[in-house]
Amino acid sequence: MGFGGSVAAMIASIKANNAQRASRKSSYGDLKSFGSVSYGELIDHKKMSPSDFAAFKADLLQKKKAESRKTWLLVLISIPTAIGLIYLLGYVIAG
Repeated sequence: MGFGGSVAAMIASIKANNAQRASRKSSYGDLKSFGSVSYGELIDHKKMSPSDFAAFKADLLQKKKAESRKTWLLVLISIPTAIGLIYLLGYVIAG
């Protein structure tokens, strides 16, 4: 079964990797917080009254609509700007 030493090299590589794995230290224990992140007050939706939940849903819908409007505005501004820049660059390079 002459494999030209390739099988022996693979076995040696696997053994070396296993030896390194045992001495490798975990980087998860050394993680430190780089600043405080605040997500706001945690709201338990299951304990809300139906009227509070309806108000919460309405507020959430309003925030989503505002975010969607901002995204579309950015897209509607950036696409014509990009097309204009491509046109101008083509005009400058050709001329």
